[in-house]
Amino acid sequence: MPAKDSAFERSEFIQAVTELQEARGGPPAVKSLEHLIESYAKQRLAVREVVARRALGNALFKLGQDDRAREALAQSLRCALRHDLAEVADEIRADMLKSAGAEHLENFADTIDLIGGAGAIDRRFIRVDRRGKEGAGAESFAIDLTDGRHVAIKTVDLSRLSEAQRQAVMNTVKTEYAAAGRLNDPRAARVLDLRMTPGGVLSVVQRYVPGPTLRELYGTGASPERLLELLAGIADALAVLHGKGIVHRDLKPENVIAVRDARGLEWPVLINLGIALAAAYEDKLRHFGTPPYVAPEQAAGRPVDGRADIYALGQMIAEIWGGKVPSRFTLGLLRRGDEPALMPRAIREVVRGMLSQNPEDRTSDLAGVAQTLRTQSQRLVQRLG
Repeated sequence: MPAKDSAFERSEFIQAVTELQEARGGPPAVKSLEHLIESYAKQRLAVREVVARRALGNALFKLGQDDRAREALAQSLRCALRHDLAEVADEIRADMLKSAGAEHLENFADTIDLIGGAGAIDRRFIRVDRRGKEGAGAESFAIDLTDGRHVAIKTVDLSRLSEAQRQAVMNTVKTEYAAAGRLNDPRAARVLDLRMTPGGVLSVVQRYVPGPTLRELYGTGASPERLLELLAGIADALAVLHGKGIVHRDLKPENVIAVRDARGLEWPVLINLGIALAAAYEDKLRHFGTPPYVAPEQAAGRPVDGRADIYALGQMIAEIWGGKVPSRFTLGLLRRGDEPALMPRAIREVVRGMLSQNPEDRTSDLAGVAQTLRTQSQRLVQRLG
């Protein structure tokens, strides 16, 4: 029991611990704890809820359900911080560190803070999942011990660059990532932190966004009208980014999450702004990108601007017609069950303009792209409904 809390909070702790005595000893304990947590939350008994969630985490660890246990402790930490229980929050962090072990700990203590993203507590994360190398680098999903929230950590290995080249990259990204970090738009995952190890590994910490990727929606047979609405939303999001001088540079279906709120409204969120840099700068990361979405000028190593993102979006729009990325001259069929239909002329013309090899000839009117996609989506709804 924390020593510095008020008499009321100490009384609440005593009451919570007393009630938890009945919730011990295996799976029945988990159900009892979950019932208590629900009850405490409804009654807004914050201290008791924190204690119960912490107890739930420890019970789940004993049952070998480590992922659920870490989530329970993360929720307990968030609840403690929300109600200014700082001392309890520190104890929960200690629980999480003790249970994680070195293999699950991401520690940025020895890294260089490039944009001043760290809070009062040095950045430490409990890794809950790690994915292999993809595109620009590896990606981990973790719990941020600063606030108990989930984050995605994207890494780019720059160790092969010379010291001078690496310094040039650092000088470039400091300003641009700071701009991305200040970007307060729900259609772009917020950049929280940017770190560089002494060995040259760049780590970008972004807020984790739950939901299926656009690639996953492709695979599950999402309706064309739904996909067109999401692609229109991507055009809107790119307009915001480009208006701030930020280029994504690795736009692809895997880097778009479909988010749905309690009202059922759905919109796309762009993730992995790990190599997004301002268009006004000639950067050292310009070769990064993922074929076939990478624009010709980016693949050739030339400086790029927002038109590279427009090329990628054009490929993504074309991809839903026939299930593959077509060439500039062969745009496919829309597959809907056994009734394929030709790509509407309006979309075909927009896509051809977006896929121009020369960026000078490429469509730049993202508002017009979004409007065309939404109009065609509405027509599909009317025709197929």
